[in-house]
Amino acid sequence: MTDRMLPLAQDVVDHAVHGSYCPKMCNHTCPVLRATGRSDAVPWSFHRTVADLADGRLTPDEAAGRLVACTGCDACAGGCHVEGQDVPAQVRAGRAAVHAVGASLPAVADAVAAVEQGRSPYGGTPARGLRAAAPTITVLAGCRDDELLVTDAVRLLGAAGESVAVVVPAGCCGGVLRDLGAVDEADEARASVASQLPASGRIALLDPHCRAETEASAPDAQVVDLISVLADHVESGALSLDGAPEVVRWHEPCLLVDGPAGNRGPSVLAGAGSLVELPGEVHRGCSGGGMGMELLDETAAEEVAQRRRAQLAGPGPIVTGCAGAARRFAASGAEAHHLVTLLADLLDDDPESVA
Repeated sequence: MTDRMLPLAQDVVDHAVHGSYCPKMCNHTCPVLRATGRSDAVPWSFHRTVADLADGRLTPDEAAGRLVACTGCDACAGGCHVEGQDVPAQVRAGRAAVHAVGASLPAVADAVAAVEQGRSPYGGTPARGLRAAAPTITVLAGCRDDELLVTDAVRLLGAAGESVAVVVPAGCCGGVLRDLGAVDEADEARASVASQLPASGRIALLDPHCRAETEASAPDAQVVDLISVLADHVESGALSLDGAPEVVRWHEPCLLVDGPAGNRGPSVLAGAGSLVELPGEVHRGCSGGGMGMELLDETAAEEVAQRRRAQLAGPGPIVTGCAGAARRFAASGAEAHHLVTLLADLLDDDPESVA
């Protein structure tokens, strides 16, 4: 351990050291490595960086620049032959260690400052919340969910018979800040959100990146993905959507692959009349929008989005359940829509204002 007292837990260091001797069998699974070809995007490189940071072979300043090209998709776990490895967790721990000693990249300081000013880490202005006297469900908006998306979510749930409240974090739920290594600031953001969330009942996540923070903020509530809620309503007949047959290409957000909403997006789209095309590589197909990579390394994020866009090539727009992914695809030149927006366009009602 260095004399700078880096806050790296011993189990994280042990796993990183162990992983640094691995045979690199997971390289073919990493979407960043496959899109960029960069040596610092090799999962092994993150093991080595954290291990070298812990024993002083790398300074915090040197390590900071080697911990950017990870989207947190955890695809590498599928090809890993070394027990107990969690590459995204090691990257977060390394980022937290360098941030704690003031060596994090300028983009991290910019994100922290934006949240302190009540803005998204990505610089945008959050949507407005919505109160309800006796809500049957509370929607938590993410920092990349704009007001139109929130309004569309409220419309869909209302059409299914739900009474909806909307909670919007003052900048961030804590998830993006934690991904960037700003742990103390993330804890403050989580506490702020916790004070607004109901202690029990259902909390629907508009952004899947908010799950860990929400479950910690409201441990007695039922935290669900909005896609799961919409799928249940479509399958039960509570939400009726009549759309003309249209071919769409479904992008599965990598954080939903293993969750309860995993692969339910296509069934919702089919229920709305869409003809869903699935790419050959459905799972872990990252858009480049995770773990704050687009803030830390915009070039790598763009290359990953372009590669994923090529995988999804075909007729019709790309539809996804993540606002960050939709934004990445749109920036790459693709026609991309959030699932909620596409479904809301099929409703025959007057949009409610979110106030």
